[in-house]
Amino acid sequence: MKCIHPPDQSVSSPAVSGVRLLLAFAIAIGLITLVGCASRFDLLATPPGLAPKLPQAKHPKKQVPPTPRKRSAPRDCRDLGEPQGPYHLAMFRLINDYRSKKGLTKLRYSRSLELAANRYAERMCREDFFSHNGPDGSVPGDRAVNAGYCDPIVGENIAYGMNKMGSAAEAMMSLMDSPHHDENMRLKRWRYAGMGFYKFKSHKGTEYWWVQLFGMDVPDNAILPAQKRPRGKGRKSPPNRRRRSR
Repeated sequence: MKCIHPPDQSVSSPAVSGVRLLLAFAIAIGLITLVGCASRFDLLATPPGLAPKLPQAKHPKKQVPPTPRKRSAPRDCRDLGEPQGPYHLAMFRLINDYRSKKGLTKLRYSRSLELAANRYAERMCREDFFSHNGPDGSVPGDRAVNAGYCDPIVGENIAYGMNKMGSAAEAMMSLMDSPHHDENMRLKRWRYAGMGFYKFKSHKGTEYWWVQLFGMDVPDNAILPAQKRPRGKGRKSPPNRRRRSR
């Protein structure tokens, strides 16, 4: 029996070699195409909103030292300055001229005392009373401290006139004619003063209300609390009457 041997696969015929070359060439073309597609995909622009946020380098902030706060100086409770208006100025000048003639120290003007004096002059007019004690039981020292002054020990002169005492000179003469008021203006212990004035016109005429407040020497920037005084049955209401001066 004749045996037929298959062709040796290790031996290549020209046709087989050509097929192999074509197959290898096709595989190479495919790989190049895949690489090219991958490269084109990487170069496409990413749609807005889908791009990953890459961390950006942060620039160090400039260290600016904080501005130091300016500390306001403590308020001087005397609030030294000029009188509020012409009536206040005229009365203050008359008092200092009077003290100078008596060989006494001139006073310095306290707008805290002026505030207390102005308030009380208006209050006496509106509530229709004339007294050193207020309807609420307050005394001159209470009113001075409530206005910002730093010492409850003060002196007070008050004067009132209907159609008279419309000038500081006329009111000053009235106070000088009263021994107690005159003595109050000449006390050596006073160092500060504040004037109060209020004018009111009615069908009867024009009312003029004057208040003088005097204070002793106090430390700079001193602040003293207002003194609490008893109220109620133990306090008498001021008389509802008017006099020429008190």
